[in-house]
Amino acid sequence: MCASKPKWLAEFRVSERKVENYRSGRVFLAGDAAHVHSPAGGQGMNTGIQDACNLAWKLAWVLRGFGSKQLLESYSNERSEVGAMVVRTTSRMTRIATTESRVLQSLRNAVTKMALHFEWVQDKVGQSLAEYTVSYRGSLINGIDSRRGAARLKCGDRVPNIQWKYRSGRSQKLYQQLSGGVAVLLIVSPGRLAASEPWGHNIQGGECSFATIELVVVDDLSIVQGVAGRGGSDRAAFVQREEIEKLNLGKAGWVIVRPDGCLAAVGECDEMQAAYDWLAKVAAL
Repeated sequence: MCASKPKWLAEFRVSERKVENYRSGRVFLAGDAAHVHSPAGGQGMNTGIQDACNLAWKLAWVLRGFGSKQLLESYSNERSEVGAMVVRTTSRMTRIATTESRVLQSLRNAVTKMALHFEWVQDKVGQSLAEYTVSYRGSLINGIDSRRGAARLKCGDRVPNIQWKYRSGRSQKLYQQLSGGVAVLLIVSPGRLAASEPWGHNIQGGECSFATIELVVVDDLSIVQGVAGRGGSDRAAFVQREEIEKLNLGKAGWVIVRPDGCLAAVGECDEMQAAYDWLAKVAAL
């Protein structure tokens, strides 16, 4: 069976363009208004959604009277680099998929079939297409990593969606805590809190832009039921050791997680200055 006598035909051409700057004064561009590329891999939707998520919390902070000018400037700095990467990647995918060379077609098909048999390859491809691997390591608003040892997780990287449990027994995931344009300061400390209660709250708009959670590391979350109702800080929660190890904090430390899930700054509990330095960078002090 074949198609014949078509009533209408249209030629499809791939457009590959990106604006130079995602901001012009009071105008911000996102999604298809900022970049257009091949539909290979379905990258357009994910890229546009991430544009919106990156811009939304920064605009929210400015509207609350909290965000600095540098915070808004970081939108184009961060997302323009990602947009360029997506255009390059989808362009390569399109050329490989549409090659007319019989030799390259056979090679493409054989390599793809063999590679996708491995679960780790499937996972890597899925993570890449979903854009979970996007990082802002070169961002204008990155803070300092003041940890004494090297770690895999760097400022600008996506923070794993770790889970903890409060004294009441209620479970909470990190990404749930970030909703509403809230940045989270997570403190893992064997002793008293390394930061005071009003951290980030003494600035206009800060009270709805920050949350502070003290995490107590345990081997088994079932012990939470034994301490529920004994009082203590309502910010204290319990986290399993394997969860907190994803943050490379060791026995004690702190991280600031941006509202879009990226690592802003990180350090050890005996040195909080890097946290306040990051706050000074993004806040209209």
